[in-house]
Amino acid sequence: MADVGLLILRVGVGATMIQAGLLKAFDFDTAVGSMEYGGWRLPKLAAFMVTAAETAGGIGLLLGLLTPLAACAVVAAMIDAWAVNVSAAAFWSDPFNVPFLIAVGAGALLFTGAGRYSVDARIFGSWRFASVSRWDCSSWRSPRRC
Repeated sequence: MADVGLLILRVGVGATMIQAGLLKAFDFDTAVGSMEYGGWRLPKLAAFMVTAAETAGGIGLLLGLLTPLAACAVVAAMIDAWAVNVSAAAFWSDPFNVPFLIAVGAGALLFTGAGRYSVDARIFGSWRFASVSRWDCSSWRSPRRC
């Protein structure tokens, strides 16, 4: 059941990021203008990088393809979104919520992996960070002495 939960999380975060990236890609001049208005030194480069991170990261998360890299791209884009949207407003204002929640979702996928229902699992096999410590004595059949 955990793999179904990861699939749902991946689809939600990935689709949200693809939509955000494609909005910028199809109206790139507006994205550049927004960066310019915000005082960015290289607004075209910044708009391109954010658009690429959101779109490619979203596709990667949606498919579960190179999930750690895709999650890092999404987290970086959401830090940028938070900095742009919230810098002029109160910390708890509405624009804070969406970038924060998307970054938390992508961060969770960074540490859990994509799950069984992903391209990563098909290509690389399922992996997770090891959860057994050297001092694990929870099993009475454990060959280790505690």
